[in-house]
Amino acid sequence: RYETFDFVKSFGKKPSLIEYSAFFGRVNVFRYLLERGAVVSEVLPEFAVCGGSIEIIHLLEENKHLTFGAECLQASVEFFQYELIEYIISTNNVKYSIFDLLESIKHFNYEVFIEIIKVGELCTVDNMNQCLFYSIEYQNIDALNLILKFDGIDVNARTDFEIIFFIFIIHL
Repeated sequence: RYETFDFVKSFGKKPSLIEYSAFFGRVNVFRYLLERGAVVSEVLPEFAVCGGSIEIIHLLEENKHLTFGAECLQASVEFFQYELIEYIISTNNVKYSIFDLLESIKHFNYEVFIEIIKVGELCTVDNMNQCLFYSIEYQNIDALNLILKFDGIDVNARTDFEIIFFIFIIHL
């Protein structure tokens, strides 16, 4: 009852003990559970990335059935795990996607947001309009100010739900 992170909302389920230990980076508990045959789920790498323990990640890399893909990159953006961002990109041939850009806006991770827009591959007008919507939805004024500087941004654009962006701006 004292837990402030909503595991069900973020991961779709309550965590097992081994997932919980990975999330909080408790290496000794994780190793103990692993040695005792705890069930290793396919989402365990995401929990490990959130926890930021490179030792737990190396233990999981020994299991060839687990991957550290795009979902793990998104988790590292969400939880500000900068060393793991670089590690996942360099060792798993994963590249930034629009989802990482949106996660950086949602969680106010300006370092990653700036890094992604500097690369420029994802800075299409459509992506920036989507980022505009996200920055308004999550009330990220700093990201909003940067996005509005891109050429081609249409503050009168409609979303899939026919909602005008300007209406959201009024509510900020």
